[in-house]
Amino acid sequence: MVYPTLRDWLFSVKTFAAAMLALYIGLAFELPRPYWAMATVYIVSNPFVGATRSKAIYRALGTVLGASGAVLLVPPFVESPYLFSVIVATWTGTMLYLAVSDRTARSYVFMLAAYTMPIIALPSVTNPTGVFDLAVSRTLEIIVGIVCASIVGSAGVSEPARADDHRAHRRMVSRRRVLRDRNAIRPYRKLGDFRRAATAREHDQRPRTAAEPARLRSHAARRARARA
Repeated sequence: MVYPTLRDWLFSVKTFAAAMLALYIGLAFELPRPYWAMATVYIVSNPFVGATRSKAIYRALGTVLGASGAVLLVPPFVESPYLFSVIVATWTGTMLYLAVSDRTARSYVFMLAAYTMPIIALPSVTNPTGVFDLAVSRTLEIIVGIVCASIVGSAGVSEPARADDHRAHRRMVSRRRVLRDRNAIRPYRKLGDFRRAATAREHDQRPRTAAEPARLRSHAARRARARA
């Protein structure tokens, strides 16, 4: 059984403190749904301060984009339920497609915009005049959670950044080693000699020459003729 480390306990306490602070601010300012601010803290929090800030910024941008889309699309199309449903589905599908297509951290913006718009637009069908207030309140609650998570996450005692860099470097080296081993095994599998795949790492340690693939193909051809 792996027990939580001191860093894990510190991260848990700081996240809980940020969530309670966001909830208190939401209740103090009488926001309609203060639990959104508390949930935002747990969503954007990360043991690394830089990751928390990056995700918080992208979440804020995605929320603003989705809220703006709801404010623009609800009033003119709310009287046509079928057309409005198609528009909401098109918006959601398009944003999710952009989120899946974008391999960078910016994809979080499109994902947030994809589900923020229907969350605001669909409850406003019965009261279209309140869509603007609902969009503003959700945006404020999300921003409150983001600000609390960023401030509390940056405060207190944290592990030196040098140790984080060393761990990140070790993970990068480990991933490169795994990719190198996979690339070393692949040519032997293509040639059909599976027994040599087990010793591919040893072959990968020695220097390679331009003529080696040709020798491997000729060796495989000789083994095939011998078996025939």
